[in-house]
Amino acid sequence: MRLITHNILACHARGCDSNNFPLSFKDAQVEIIEAEFSPQFLIKFIPRLDWNALVATAREVRPICHPSSHSHQQLGDDSLPDTQPDSPDDPFLRKLHHVLFEVGFGPSLPS
Repeated sequence: MRLITHNILACHARGCDSNNFPLSFKDAQVEIIEAEFSPQFLIKFIPRLDWNALVATAREVRPICHPSSHSHQQLGDDSLPDTQPDSPDDPFLRKLHHVLFEVGFGPSLPS
């Protein structure tokens, strides 16, 4: 799951309380997936984002190292500002693109 999808999901299952957004990742496998950069799409999509949830989730997950596979998966991404900029520039849009489209999460794989 990419963070763009995560930013619009909430738990609707019986037993979930009203404080269920954003969903938390537990024991997730992090994957970096290259994706085409589209600044026009990002500019149009920014108003739909829950900015605080996106920033909190990007910062929540810390670097993970799997010695058996020698892969170093990094998150704990602090590149997004605390407040959403009024006029996004290219460097900001590239950071946002990376967080939304190139960082993926899935179930943790057995080692």
